[in-house]
Amino acid sequence: EIIDDDINIWDEPEDSVNNITYEEGFSDIQHIETASLNKLVERVTSPSDYDVDFVNIFVLMFQAFTTEEQLLTKLKERFNVPKGIMSKEDENKLKLRVCFFIKHWVETGNLTDDGYSNIAMFCGVIAQDEQYKMLALKIIAIINEPKGDDSFKSNKKVPKPILPKNVMRKELSFKIVDELEIARQLTLQTIHIYKNIKAREFFKQAWSKVKYKHLC
Repeated sequence: EIIDDDINIWDEPEDSVNNITYEEGFSDIQHIETASLNKLVERVTSPSDYDVDFVNIFVLMFQAFTTEEQLLTKLKERFNVPKGIMSKEDENKLKLRVCFFIKHWVETGNLTDDGYSNIAMFCGVIAQDEQYKMLALKIIAIINEPKGDDSFKSNKKVPKPILPKNVMRKELSFKIVDELEIARQLTLQTIHIYKNIKAREFFKQAWSKVKYKHLC
């Protein structure tokens, strides 16, 4: 029997072929072949089986199989640990891991405006608990930060322009300008276009298929 993703994450049965499978000969997070949404959320918020590469891929690709609203619902379920199911210490570790995942998600920018607003509201609730207040407020602060060109600044030294000897002459043409410098200047002129592209738009060439147009 296939597990329904609408089931509460804490009501999901133990691991089985019905909710998670691995590549033959493996049983680790890097070799998951299929999984229910609940099992995936369990993995990306696991205090003991955390894998940063898996988390990065999940945040990049989650919109291929779920929505940000449903993902946030699952994170809320994961955070609201049923009483008596684990020790207070383990519960605290799990809740912190959920918060750190949300922080990472927000920092990637792979969210809509509504997504940011919904996460901010959830963090407002989390902040009522002193144990998670600082982290929750940090997430809210990140959400409220202006998302402009500052996010694309680099600490690297700007390369010295490669200018032709007679740069001031009237008959300046591409033929006498270094190819690398032309590429640099074209990049500066078009970078604003590329900055608006979201990672999800690359999924299955979403821009070219009606089925995936909603990702663009």
